Amino acid sequence: MKNTLPPLRAAGFAILGLVAVAPPASAEDTGDNWHVSGFMSVVAGAALSGSYNDPLSYSPQIDCPCVMTDWSNGGVYEGSNWTFQPDTKAGIQFSYDFTDHISFTSQIVRRATDNSSDWDKDLQWAYITYRLSDSWSLDAGRKRIPLYFYSEFQDVGFAYTMITPPSAMYGWEVNNYEGVSLNHAMNWSGINMQASLFGGGSTVKENHYTELYYPTTTNTQWSNIVGATLEMSKDWWVARVNYVQADVQFEYKDIGWKDQSEMNAYSLAFNGDFGDWFFLSEVGQNVREDTDFPDNQRVTAPAYSVGVGYRFLDKWTAMVNTAQYRERANDPYYEYFRWQTNTVVLRYDLTPKSDIKIQFDKQDDKSFGFTGDGDLLRVSYDVVF
Repeated sequence: MKNTLPPLRAAGFAILGLVAVAPPASAEDTGDNWHVSGFMSVVAGAALSGSYNDPLSYSPQIDCPCVMTDWSNGGVYEGSNWTFQPDTKAGIQFSYDFTDHISFTSQIVRRATDNSSDWDKDLQWAYITYRLSDSWSLDAGRKRIPLYFYSEFQDVGFAYTMITPPSAMYGWEVNNYEGVSLNHAMNWSGINMQASLFGGGSTVKENHYTELYYPTTTNTQWSNIVGATLEMSKDWWVARVNYVQADVQFEYKDIGWKDQSEMNAYSLAFNGDFGDWFFLSEVGQNVREDTDFPDNQRVTAPAYSVGVGYRFLDKWTAMVNTAQYRERANDPYYEYFRWQTNTVVLRYDLTPKSDIKIQFDKQDDKSFGFTGDGDLLRVSYDVVF
């Protein structure tokens, strides 16, 4: 990857730069109307080993074998040197209540992979909420696209057991949208339900995601975004279903080419918690039809993640997880991607607001050798405040 900051300096820059937080973080009142909360994750890791059979890489900026952990932000571990850079981040959230019905929320996230002062990419949330009633609300502004279970708070490492959500599912070229969402909460026969309808658009300049594929500057636009989310929970279980569609455009600036496609995606999560034991499961599929290709090239990308964990000795949690991403197309010449990652993680809760984790990922690249096989070891410290 392109990088101008040494790993340790970049990690410190991300921490001192303070950026965005998500709902699970704790909140502190700074007045009758102001609320502030924050988070930080310091992550060190190294790709211990790997094999790479294909000498041709889409992006000569990446030294493979390699392990991607944050596709959206260009987070990749290359080689066996330890680094803080790909996953270290910090964040802060501010909210202000104008009245009992109107409030404003803003989140900023700074990552060690960010080498510039591009605050447009750091700003994750910036929206106004109008509470229509106790159960209905309307948001307008910038929010995270709620594509998967952890999407809206995946930057808050303390909020879940693994160091980062499985990259086989989490990580697309666009994370946010500017638009509106209508939200509804209710209880039906003892089942807590939250539903949301949302729509808008988003443009990402100099997209880190496409740098993983192509050595060219790329702008990405999702327009006409329309989606819906429904989450239900009761006692030991929680279920969530989501659907989103959009028109997608990639503008490859160095070669002056634009590529158009139509995208629709869905996800379904079902998680259970029995006290000591818990399980996590999620499936999803992203379908894109490229209208600029002959015969409208159609690529279907299903993915899944399944894990089981156990809590013991009050503060310890152990978990194993397996996740897979693959692609198939109606074009016989399409070079497909397919890889599987098996994970083992151990978490220790230092305090009610901080933890230490150690995680080992074994990546099996079953495609034509885009990333290669790889073993990744990471250690993290997460805190919310």
